[in-house]
Amino acid sequence: MSNVFDELLRKNHAGYMVDIDEMLACIVNMNGNHPQPMAAELQNIISETQTFLHDRMTIEFTAAVSGFHDQLNAIPAAYTEAMDYGIIIGNDGTVFFQQVVGDFNVRFGGDDRQNH
Repeated sequence: MSNVFDELLRKNHAGYMVDIDEMLACIVNMNGNHPQPMAAELQNIISETQTFLHDRMTIEFTAAVSGFHDQLNAIPAAYTEAMDYGIIIGNDGTVFFQQVVGDFNVRFGGDDRQNH
């Protein structure tokens, strides 16, 4: 599964896949500055991965995506965002933190400033 996602992601972006708590987590570095188009592109990559794995291996999974952050020190918060809402709302689809809280802004350095 990680190979399929990684290959699709690395066409235009960077990512680092890790095993955490018997799940896969990916730290994604998207090229771009506007969260909504980045979210749409990430959704497309996840959908392609889900379709490929379902059609070829009968594997289904839920992808939980945190808010967009621009600092490494925000990784723990991003993990919490993804896990809290992904587990609660999980549906063998994709759950974006921004869809749940209605906020498609980039968090800067863990504070409340936003990039509009």
